[in-house]
Amino acid sequence: MTADRALGYKEYKCQKCGWVHAAIPRSALPQDGSLGQYLRCFQCHAPSFSFAPAAQGDAPVGCTLQPIFVPRAWGEE
Repeated sequence: MTADRALGYKEYKCQKCGWVHAAIPRSALPQDGSLGQYLRCFQCHAPSFSFAPAAQGDAPVGCTLQPIFVPRAWGEE
């Protein structure tokens, strides 16, 4: 079971360092050309395509999750 939250985002975990991020849909990405920062882990800079759905408890309740674009999270490529 993934750790999807009531706010509508999906949590994905970096397979390299273990940080959990909030997967956002393509429509939520900025249109100013800064897409690159949303394609890599905030902590270790691993590519987002290698992320896996986070499990319940991977991120502490109340923590801040950085947004990231994981294409398969929303059925987008």
